[in-house]
Amino acid sequence: MEESKTIKELKLKIQQLEKKAARQLQIKNQLEIARKNFLSAQNLLVNIVNGNPIPTFILDKDHKVIYWNQTLEKISGIKAKDIIGTNNQWQAFYNKKRPVMADLIINGADEEKFWSHYKNNTKYTTLHKSTLKEGAYESQDFFPGFGRNGMWLLANACPLTDDNANVIGAIETFQDVTKLINAQKESRRNEEKYRTLFKNAGDAFFLMDYDRLIDCNAFSLKIFNCSHEDMLGNSIFNFFPEIQPDGSRSRKGFQEKITRAYGGENQRFYWKFAGLFARGFDANVTLTRVEINSRYVLQAVVRDITQHVKAEKEVFRLRNYLSNIINSMPSVLIGINKKGQVTHWNFKAEQYTAGSKHGKLWARIYQWFSQGLMMKWERSKRQ
Repeated sequence: MEESKTIKELKLKIQQLEKKAARQLQIKNQLEIARKNFLSAQNLLVNIVNGNPIPTFILDKDHKVIYWNQTLEKISGIKAKDIIGTNNQWQAFYNKKRPVMADLIINGADEEKFWSHYKNNTKYTTLHKSTLKEGAYESQDFFPGFGRNGMWLLANACPLTDDNANVIGAIETFQDVTKLINAQKESRRNEEKYRTLFKNAGDAFFLMDYDRLIDCNAFSLKIFNCSHEDMLGNSIFNFFPEIQPDGSRSRKGFQEKITRAYGGENQRFYWKFAGLFARGFDANVTLTRVEINSRYVLQAVVRDITQHVKAEKEVFRLRNYLSNIINSMPSVLIGINKKGQVTHWNFKAEQYTAGSKHGKLWARIYQWFSQGLMMKWERSKRQ
């Protein structure tokens, strides 16, 4: 009896041990599966990071490099095997030790602390919080050690967190924006040159959004006799008379030229200005369509030709005056050029050569005059 009870207890213990062993085996298998899954995920992450065409590195919570992909190896010249496990990530970007963005994120630095490391770099350096990821930052900066002549890189850094939102590391990626920055620099240089020419030109330069004046140079204010406040926002239609010297309606004519200019057809024309502030003056005007901030406006160049027009009118008046004097003379008066061609003659000369035209050779004209004078002399002798 007693022996039977002992056997039962042993069997029970064996069963318990078997169940415990089975549970342990199950746990071991689960751990093995979990380990394989972890290694698989880790390998996948490594392949993703290394195969990523975007330069990328990852730091752990102790600021040590745990990933440094092949693209970053290429542009930095630092091999992954030489930097992984260290906290020398700064060496790829700076000539002295200082935190990179990923370091600042792990440290929990605020925006002011962030900016203190970037504000004195270049006028093209930027830094701001990401609008897509909480705690992430984006910066644009120049790195002289990258490439032959340095690179402008757009960097994005964001925290890596656990299930409890604790920061356990940070990832930082880079994009080469050197061509973009160089284009911006060139555009700014051109803009500065244009602005200098615009401001200091000896002609009136102004920009129009259809007929509204949106910018002008100093000479525009002088020629139109007004201030910036008077001119900007005003309509160009207020600066010329209702009727042009040729009898056409100013508003309609200028509207047609604006429409053609917006269509890409440059306009060059004479125009008479006068209006709210401007003295009356004559001008040659050029209207050209230009693109500013992704929209078209018109650039107008107005050259004051009042003195030139006055001079032309004076020359015309003098010509008429001299012509009247010459034609009223009782003597024959003929002008010829070096080729012996007649350039002008007076009314008395025309009486002797009725029907002939300017440009006749002098030899022929002289013959006509010689014959006419001889006939007159013969008639006087007979009397």
